[in-house]
Order: sequence, then C-alpha cells, then structure tokens
Amino acid sequence: MFLFFQKKYPILSFSFVLGGSFAPITYLFDTHGTAIENKKYHKVYLKEIMELINKYEIEKWDGFNQYDPDVLDGTSFSLKIKYRDGRVIYARGENSFPEHYHDFYNEFNLLINIIEKRI
Repeated sequence: MFLFFQKKYPILSFSFVLGGSFAPITYLFDTHGTAIENKKYHKVYLKEIMELINKYEIEKWDGFNQYDPDVLDGTSFSLKIKYRDGRVIYARGENSFPEHYHDFYNEFNLLINIIEKRI
C-alpha cells in the first residue's frame, strides 16, 4: 500500500502556515507521520491537497516573497511543498499574495473543515 502511495503521489509533505494578529496556525500533511506544532493530517489527504495544487497552479508560486509595508496589522502566509524527486516549492508573503491565493485559501479552508469533521 505504501509503495502504491509513493508512486501515485509525488509529494512528501505540504506545509501551510497562516499568521497575522493571531497566533500562527501550521497545517502539515505528510507521508511520515511527523508532528509539527498545531495541525497534522494523515497522508490520505494529500490527494485532495494535490488537486488544489494543480487547480490553482501553486507551483508557479515558487520563489514568491513579498510584503506590503503600508499594512500595519494584516495577515501572512508561508507555503512549502517537498516532492519525492527533491524539488521544493516555497512561497511566503505578508499582506501580499500570489495569483489565485485567495481562491486557494478559501477552498483549502473548506477542505480543512471537511477533514476535521472526518477525524
């Protein structure tokens, strides 16, 4: 089963951190059961994450690192995706977001709500 999973899903881990005027929340999906800070989900949900990555072309966010200095109290994010082939996608922003970010965030939030009802 694990070998099948490795062949079908090229992602080792997906980490999405949200911050702002509240304590940061870390969402981690991985294949190794590694616990990180706040929220950890089993590898079975990587399929749904991969669908969002593809739908919103998240790989194009790689290298995004922007902030808006005119906003004093806002939100921030960081995203890190590790692939089995060694690639790493990393993006971060403070009150500045890449294309499709808000659509991705809204759908990601819906997915989290569904997952948390299952577990």
